[in-house]
Amino acid sequence: MILEKIIEKKKEDIKRKKAFPLPVASLEKRDFKETISKKKISLIAEIKYVSPSLGKIKPSHPVEFLAKLYENNGASAISVVCEKDFFEGDIRFLKSAKIASSLPILRKDFIIDPWQIEESIAYGADAILLIASCLNFNLLAELKKEAEKAKIPTIIEVHNEDELSFSLKIGGEIIGINNRDLNTFKTDINTTLRLKPLIPDDRIVISESGIKTRDDILLLEKIGIQGVLIGESLLTSRNIPQKMKELLGD
Repeated sequence: MILEKIIEKKKEDIKRKKAFPLPVASLEKRDFKETISKKKISLIAEIKYVSPSLGKIKPSHPVEFLAKLYENNGASAISVVCEKDFFEGDIRFLKSAKIASSLPILRKDFIIDPWQIEESIAYGADAILLIASCLNFNLLAELKKEAEKAKIPTIIEVHNEDELSFSLKIGGEIIGINNRDLNTFKTDINTTLRLKPLIPDDRIVISESGIKTRDDILLLEKIGIQGVLIGESLLTSRNIPQKMKELLGD
């Protein structure tokens, strides 16, 4: 399965990178959690260039251009895809996006090693994504604990009831419900509709993937979703600012 291939390549990449020192963290932290909590529903706009489901995404604007464009058109935060072998991301994109905008930056990646938390901070991430389906529950708990020590917020991404139950058990404060099956890459917004009622009201809930229209966002807003993470709908549109305004109801 493709997810297993991604994880194997990630392990090789981490082993190689650990041989070199990390840069000194030089960018001030921004409050990701507070920022996405300010609006009734916040848009986390994503920067990515390749998707296993779509292939190359056009137009392929520079990171700095997209970060500023997102900020100027109503995004509350920016998600940056850093996985290089399957998504053509780069850890350095984090720093580029942060310098180009004043928004909090989320590292969207396959984080499987505590070392990656240090790496995330070194390159300017203000939050990180932990994907429950890529981790056994013990490792997920360990990474969550290490992130808390490092004072970097985590979005724990879940796809089903078991992953959600454990994520809540270890104190996940921000839960991301991914509507995309990471093995088939099919999306179904009903995943969010099914899992949201199982989450306590004191948690922040973000819906990810497959969100394409204003009606989708209104539906999610109605059930109490506080944030939406959107990439492909923006990046494949002919006019990104216009698409953002459409989604946000401006």
